[in-house]
Order: sequence, then structure tokens, then C-alpha cells
Amino acid sequence: MLLAQAASSLEEARELLERGVTAGERAVGPRVFGQDAGDFWLIFETRPYMRARAALAATLWRLGRREEAVEHQRDLLRLNPRDNQGLRYRQSNWLLALECYDELEELFAAHAGDGNAGRVPVPG
Repeated sequence: MLLAQAASSLEEARELLERGVTAGERAVGPRVFGQDAGDFWLIFETRPYMRARAALAATLWRLGRREEAVEHQRDLLRLNPRDNQGLRYRQSNWLLALECYDELEELFAAHAGDGNAGRVPVPG
């Protein structure tokens, strides 16, 4: 992530972040992905992976690779449905931009009890 932040282009940042995500997947291991999906953020060792993958999603969005970006966040929300990273807010903006209204409603419903689910932050 540090190298990606210092990258000279978005494309270089993407490449570095993809490497980081791959390294994170190896470090976490397939057992954790299989058995601990849903509680990912509670496992301290998964957090660097989650941060790198969220950064990759943001970079892909900026590169115009919007479907890929949304898919990464979709999977991050599957791994961590409590959404300790607050990705639901960014995801709601992205789903709105892509006119994925049914999925946007599902996202709101999944977080209906948090007090902010119906508020879509205005991009600025």
C-alpha cells in the first residue's frame, strides 16, 4: 500500500495493489477465507488485506473499471458484512452511478439498523 501511494500513475498503483492483494490472500490462507467469511475484520491478520483490496477497488473505479471495483467491494462486504471499513457508503454511490437500483436497495436493507443506511453521501 505504501508503494501504491507513491506510484507515479494510477496504473502503476493498480499493479502494486493487485500484488498486495495477492500477497494478502496467500498470507491469510484459504482456510480463513472459507471458514471466517463474515467475521473477517475481527481477525487482525486480515486487515492489511482488506485495506489493500479496498484501495484496489478505489483505484479501479478511478481508472474507469467500475464493474471490477464494485465486485471487489461486493466481496469485501461479504467477508465483513458488519462493514467496519464503511465501504457501504462508497458502494452505495457506485451502485447509484451504475444504476444498480435493486442491489442498492439490498445494500440499504442489509444495513437498515445502523441509522445511516438510507443516506447516500453526495460525491464531492
